[in-house]
Amino acid sequence: MSTVLGRRGVALLLATTLALVSAGPAAAAQPTGEWMTYFATDTLPAGTWPVGIYNNTGEDTDNPFFVLHTTWTLPAPGGDQFDPLPRGSYEVSTSAPLYPGTVIFAGSRILAVEGGTRAKPLCSQVTVFNPNQPTRFIMVMTLGTAVTRSEYQREMATTTLTAALNDGTGRTLAMKPIKTEPLAETDRCQFSYRR
Repeated sequence: MSTVLGRRGVALLLATTLALVSAGPAAAAQPTGEWMTYFATDTLPAGTWPVGIYNNTGEDTDNPFFVLHTTWTLPAPGGDQFDPLPRGSYEVSTSAPLYPGTVIFAGSRILAVEGGTRAKPLCSQVTVFNPNQPTRFIMVMTLGTAVTRSEYQREMATTTLTAALNDGTGRTLAMKPIKTEPLAETDRCQFSYRR
């Protein structure tokens, strides 16, 4: 399993497992392909993030915004991964503008609406945002190999993602699957106005 952002997967083991469980004429008739699912938290209200500078280089982590925790039960008996994200240096500042909609934490990037329309917003990557800005986390998961849609959905049903906030409260947010579609270039900006 992998994220579109480059998480190392277990594609070979998955392909072997799925080949065993999907044998039979009904499974053979289904087309295979690569799928992806968007997972998202509920929108975090204004005031969630304290003012300050956050640094996360991947090796020397100082106050990452959140830690992505992924677990799954297929294809292996269990899996577990922690990813402190986003990478780099970011700031929460009262001098930053308030962007329309919701600022999105999209893996290693922070995206804010800077143009377009509500129906088709255009986002840019930012490194500073206002503490009064609503935010939410969006992640994309894929298996990294071609399977049938039903096999993919079964795997996603065993997958959980949580975002552990690093705001001193110890809160953990569930990430809910909000959309599944064939693997393609992803544009998480489309969720900036969706709650």
